[in-house]
Amino acid sequence: MDRLGFIERHGLWSDDQARLGAELRQRVAKDDVSLIRLAWADPHGATRAKVVTVPTFVDALTEGYNINVATSTLDASGGRVFTSFVRGGGMGLDEMTGSPNLIIVPDPGTFRTLPWAPGVGWVQCDEYFVDGRPFHFSTRRLLRRQLERLAERGMRHVVGLEVEWYLARVVQDDLTPENIGSPGQRGRPIETVPVEPGYMYHSESNVDLLQPMLSELAEVYDTLGLGLRSMENEFGPGQVECTFVAGDASRVT
Repeated sequence: MDRLGFIERHGLWSDDQARLGAELRQRVAKDDVSLIRLAWADPHGATRAKVVTVPTFVDALTEGYNINVATSTLDASGGRVFTSFVRGGGMGLDEMTGSPNLIIVPDPGTFRTLPWAPGVGWVQCDEYFVDGRPFHFSTRRLLRRQLERLAERGMRHVVGLEVEWYLARVVQDDLTPENIGSPGQRGRPIETVPVEPGYMYHSESNVDLLQPMLSELAEVYDTLGLGLRSMENEFGPGQVECTFVAGDASRVT
């Protein structure tokens, strides 16, 4: 009898995920994909990733993929917060002793190919201890637990994302020593200039200066199935607001 893989042995996929995983094995073998990013979110909401080859990814659909716990022990600037290599992992938790390695398990339903990176796939992952126990700092797991608590009370969480950001043009040719930081200390930002003058709220004339990039972004959002609702020129120089169709928070888990 064949030995059960990590995912099947610990019952980490639903029947639907198992079906999608089987389909995904066939898909990546046929599609023009050479690398896949295995992604997870750290406690600050920043996306972390390992980039693996197609054979490694296919294996991860059975065995998961080994990572270390470091991304859960850093602050938002990359500085170390916990002294990992002591008993309790610096957190007073027995299960964190030895700075334990983790296994990330791809969620096949989240697989996408990245429009801006030809030949590169992307998939969200869940983190587990090597004995199959869920990693308690997994942000996806924490969200699911809260959604379950709401459901027990007959409620649900609806999310409508609004993101404001700045479109700028890089005017610095090279990184300088001042741009390079150190653990816990960010370097100075590179020099940029805005692509439009700003301070004309909802100006259609200023939108024309932004339009080439906005049109490309709209295509990317559509390809990724993000449900773009609107794009607008905000108040500041190069400031843009994007809103997305509201939906149940469970669809992002």
